[in-house]
Amino acid sequence: MEGDVFPAIGKLPISTIKVSNLHVLITNIAELGASIVMTVRQWISQTFNYDAQQGLCDVDPASMQKGLVKRPPVRHNPPLP
Repeated sequence: MEGDVFPAIGKLPISTIKVSNLHVLITNIAELGASIVMTVRQWISQTFNYDAQQGLCDVDPASMQKGLVKRPPVRHNPPLP
């Protein structure tokens, strides 16, 4: 969060962050790996949900980014011979 999210949107008021801001942010983080970007999107979404409950914003733009990056297929450990 400190290395990627806060420099990009950390100083913006929560009510001014748009879907387009998060789209650029999520695609940039996706280069690090799909599992990382899924976690970061969930954390951002939880922040927006909390702020909406407090009356600081009306919508969660992070929820609109769901499915933007495909989750990698799960590879289970093969059984021992």
